[in-house]
Amino acid sequence: MVKKYSIDETGWQQQCLFPVPYEQLKTELGIFIKAEIEAIIKALAIEERMLSAEQACNLFYPQITPQTLRTWVSKGHVKSYTLGGKTLYKQSEVIASATTLKKYRRTEKPGTQNNDTTL
Repeated sequence: MVKKYSIDETGWQQQCLFPVPYEQLKTELGIFIKAEIEAIIKALAIEERMLSAEQACNLFYPQITPQTLRTWVSKGHVKSYTLGGKTLYKQSEVIASATTLKKYRRTEKPGTQNNDTTL
């Protein structure tokens, strides 16, 4: 008999089971851990949409200029991220900046129905 440890809601619980090959145990634990991590990520909504400067500018009507976006970065209103030589912006941070500045309105385009309010 090989002793195998399993997790339950009370913590670690020791159980005696039939012999389990190391590779099988490793594979099964890997699958379990991956599923748990994916569930946590989904629950916390960690996935954040990253935008190019052009995409960030297009969030607003009237559209902000790339210079305005760079000014926001230099003044600390928005943080920029560099990935593979490209400068990217988190969508939530760009929108939050406009909310803080209370000068811009986030919308789709003129003539489209939109329920957004002036930021």
